Amino acid sequence: MYRTKRPSASRLMPSINNPFANISLALLTTSLLLLSAPTNAAPCVNALNVCDGDGPTNRPTGGCYEYARCFHGRPTQIISCGEGNLFDVLLGRCNWEHSTFCIVKSCAPTPAPTMMPTGSPSESPSAHPSASPSASPSESPSGSPSASPSVSPSASPSAFPTIAYEFFSITRLETESMKRGIESTVLKSINPAGIAYPSTKYSYEGLMISLKEMSLRGITSGGRRFQFYISAEEQRTDYGLANLALFLAMAMTESIERDTCDEYNIDAVAGRYALSNACGQNNRSYQDEVCTSGEEDMSCPVDDQMEMVSSGYASAMSGRAPPPFFCRPKASSNDYAGYWDRHDGASSSTAYSNARGRSDVEGCCWWGRGALLTRGVCNIGKLNYYLGKRAFDERGEGKFPTIDFCANPESTCASEEGDEEIRWITAFFEWVERIQSYPDWDYIYNLQQFVDGGMQNYDFVDAVSSIFTRGCHSPNCSFLEVTRRTKRQENLKSVLGIFGLTQTAPPTSSPQKMPTPNDVVTYPPVFIQPPSLALPTIRPPLFPENENTAGMEPTRPTSEMNMGPSNEDTAIEPARPSLETIMGPPTRPTLEGIMAPQTAMPSSTPQFPETGRPTRKKSDNRPKNELILLEDNLASSLVISWWTVSLAISIYLCI
Repeated sequence: MYRTKRPSASRLMPSINNPFANISLALLTTSLLLLSAPTNAAPCVNALNVCDGDGPTNRPTGGCYEYARCFHGRPTQIISCGEGNLFDVLLGRCNWEHSTFCIVKSCAPTPAPTMMPTGSPSESPSAHPSASPSASPSESPSGSPSASPSVSPSASPSAFPTIAYEFFSITRLETESMKRGIESTVLKSINPAGIAYPSTKYSYEGLMISLKEMSLRGITSGGRRFQFYISAEEQRTDYGLANLALFLAMAMTESIERDTCDEYNIDAVAGRYALSNACGQNNRSYQDEVCTSGEEDMSCPVDDQMEMVSSGYASAMSGRAPPPFFCRPKASSNDYAGYWDRHDGASSSTAYSNARGRSDVEGCCWWGRGALLTRGVCNIGKLNYYLGKRAFDERGEGKFPTIDFCANPESTCASEEGDEEIRWITAFFEWVERIQSYPDWDYIYNLQQFVDGGMQNYDFVDAVSSIFTRGCHSPNCSFLEVTRRTKRQENLKSVLGIFGLTQTAPPTSSPQKMPTPNDVVTYPPVFIQPPSLALPTIRPPLFPENENTAGMEPTRPTSEMNMGPSNEDTAIEPARPSLETIMGPPTRPTLEGIMAPQTAMPSSTPQFPETGRPTRKKSDNRPKNELILLEDNLASSLVISWWTVSLAISIYLCI
């Protein structure tokens, strides 16, 4: 039983001297009366009926401790206001408990026990005076009360964990700006002319509803729990967003960019598309991809008499497009599927084989469907075993209990139970079952390493693409090709950008790299004179005697040229700059230059090759360093000031 707390009269009573407060009180009273009016029609509200009828998006459940976000008459999220807070029906959000007026009644979990004892004693009190009173009360109160309270109160907290709400709120996936970004980049399709347009088969609302269901609640079936990873334990939203980005990158590559739910014909040889590609593309045979490792019974049986046609074309096939996939029994030995010629746009029934040598389409009804184009008798069979009619018939489970994915594989794309929901849910299920649960490689651990490393290790992305397209992760694990590998990487970069996950270099605790000539500004200590060095000695041969040559590169004697580092030393540490590389060639010493401490460090010029020797402007031989110029000016100023003061004192004494 939820507790409803009403505010005290002192909190609602405004000041009599404030006319605006009186008007506010009148409006508040009127609003509360209007909100209280329909309570007789709906005596209680819970998570099952909170979204019934028309109303605002956010609606409180019983007791106002939680509220639901409604979309098309069904709750997409149940959010708890937290301790000390209630949902404010006037503000449309959670507010402090003492400032909130709650008028929504909670449903009491006691109707079932009260109905059972009243019927049983009234039917046969005289026939069985001793047995009936003892049997009926003992069975009815013990069974009925325990069933009702255990289901109703526990459903909401287990289905919507608190960390999941934090994930969606922190990541801002439900904001208008994020919606526009996802719609303009992820849910974007390309027409034959190369013009982008919003996908007609995949929407933002459908994506978010399915994402919340698979990440917040998940699907429990066959003793397994299939839940999309959003880092609920680690509480790292960047892990969850990276997982979602990888999923969407694969979905974009497989189906969204072509605005299709069915796999389309892409394997062409010399402009001819084998219609038997319905049996398998990329050198695969879908009807032979059966389950293994103790899951053999989950595969769909291949029915050679099955006839089926794909639900549509792919929108991005430039120019003429091949016909949709189909399967049918083989009428005779000369019944061939034929091929489609792109040059003239005509089909031919002439024998034409696909990459695996198939020229017919008998039993070839297992092409890809859904947002990830789930293919093969094993993957489609698992849909039926965990989500479909087989799950319901054998265990009373299943998200889609009336859909037999094995008897009608096309139901993923052409179902009366909601096409888009099935397209998204089956894709999320395949991602959890095949990628997150991949047995030979810890996907979650490697995903976290990928994020912690700055999301630049595309070997990880290639490994995920390999698992998805080939069923194994190592580069040489299969003869099959990882299809559209570069496109998957590009799509991932786009989605990461929308989510605000910037690809950066991984953090390192190692020392900084060796400096290069371009990094000299990061090494100010080189301008400081060590105490052990004396003042420099003026060596006239180093400088030209002709004043017209001032400012040009000085000519050094051969003996001093040998003092510089050898070419071998330069090759060993090419990144370590010498002092003269930083400060430039020596110039004619002046009084200020002699007194400046930084010019006291003698050094030699490194031997550069003639073709690569750096050149300097003749009009600028001094180093471009503000620290040296500042100290030079200071030294010059001190000398000038000393002579000025001495001269003034001398003149004064003489006078």
